[in-house]
Amino acid sequence: MKISENIVPLSPEEIETLQKDKRNTLIAVPIVGIVFVIVLYFIFDENILWFYTVSGSILLLFSFFMWKTTQKIRKDIQEGMKRVIVGTIDNKSAQKSATTNNKSSTNTNYYLWLGEEKFSINSDTYYKCEKEQKVEIHITPHSQHIYKIIV
Repeated sequence: MKISENIVPLSPEEIETLQKDKRNTLIAVPIVGIVFVIVLYFIFDENILWFYTVSGSILLLFSFFMWKTTQKIRKDIQEGMKRVIVGTIDNKSAQKSATTNNKSSTNTNYYLWLGEEKFSINSDTYYKCEKEQKVEIHITPHSQHIYKIIV
């Protein structure tokens, strides 16, 4: 089936959700960065030069990540538009990644493909959707925030 796409305005609720995401990013990323610096302080207890070098690099990396993420959200809020994509599911996949700490655990990422475009979705949506099924996806163009998937 042919995929169709329309650009429509974001609702006030959707804009509020984006503003909340931006605010959460501005709060969470610095906190995680500060925790990393505190941990590094204890790791590099004897070597203060290494502490400044590594912690400065990490804080710079966190700052860049925060700037990049909020820039995409800000652009979506300013434009006030979202993409509505209608098409059939060409493929879907669940990709597991294993992590090894003291306990072994797995993380699963779920995806849908409409044509050449790949969408990251949650597990509930993954199990509701079937290949060749018609879907409608509401997504922001820059931050790729999916508001809803209508099956």
